[in-house]
Amino acid sequence: MKKIIACFCCCYLCFIFPAHAQRLEVLTSGQIKSIRGLSVVNDQVFWVSGTEGTVGKTTNGGRTWEWYRVPGCDSLDWRDIEAFDDSKAIVVNAGEPANIYLTRDGGKNWRRVYFNNTKGIFLDAMAFINEDEGLIIGDPLKGKVTVLQTKDGGYEWKQLKLNNKAKTADGEAFFAASGTCLRAIPNTKMYAFVSGGKTANLYILRNTNITAKRALPMIQGESSQGPFSIATWDRKHFVITGGNYMLDTSTYQNCVTTKDGGKHFTAPVLPPGGYRSAVEYISKDLLVSTGTSGTDLSFDGGKTWKNISRDSYNCARKAKDGTIVILAGVNGKVARLAL
Repeated sequence: MKKIIACFCCCYLCFIFPAHAQRLEVLTSGQIKSIRGLSVVNDQVFWVSGTEGTVGKTTNGGRTWEWYRVPGCDSLDWRDIEAFDDSKAIVVNAGEPANIYLTRDGGKNWRRVYFNNTKGIFLDAMAFINEDEGLIIGDPLKGKVTVLQTKDGGYEWKQLKLNNKAKTADGEAFFAASGTCLRAIPNTKMYAFVSGGKTANLYILRNTNITAKRALPMIQGESSQGPFSIATWDRKHFVITGGNYMLDTSTYQNCVTTKDGGKHFTAPVLPPGGYRSAVEYISKDLLVSTGTSGTDLSFDGGKTWKNISRDSYNCARKAKDGTIVILAGVNGKVARLAL
């Protein structure tokens, strides 16, 4: 019966939304080995970040690009970037030591605002509630989630002392695959983030403490498995994607949705077409998910998914102030989702 329902849903979506109606239009490629950080300010201004300390920016919707290499950071991989306009952006690297750099002049000059060479430090993702308040999460240190907080727009970062709900299991970690394993929950002072590896959990953080921790019914048990990305529409509606990046066409337990803030989870009738390192709300019912084995759309809030491309991407974001949806990935490829 499930196979019949899935087949019907797939046929229905293909009829209502034919393949040619959605496509990915490549804007640029070849300027960087890999992009995992992406921040779309508006329909004209978006920034990307990635390997060899490289940051890219466009101010005309992707027609032309400026590329910068942060001085002294050639060996760093910027796994996330948060941009506020065409002048200010913040980048964070994965791995040891941890660095956070900030620019106020569009990428021409960079200032290091955080450094940590603690053994085992590994920062994964960054999110901001507003222009002043932001959070960065990192892999566990001494058995607890690493959380950095800023209240001044990223100039100063402090590590939070968290409660016991921040304790993690052996082998539990976060994935720095797209900068979206952490999200601010819109119109709140709350964040949601997801862990994977040996075990998979959803965490909710309010102010300076974790208020909820819920087990996720997704693939887990190995270091390559688990939830990689979470999208938050409001405090109740989340969509979480992931899978196994070593078997990136497997759809086994690679997506769940919730309508009550994580108290209950539902698996899709027709899941995304494989491992998906990023998921993004375009509207309440329309979502995009992407990964190394392709890109999918959902028109019903994550219940069913339709593949629109087999090309490899790492990250996807919608404009904070606008309608454009951008994807980015290997070989510096940046594309616009045309709907």
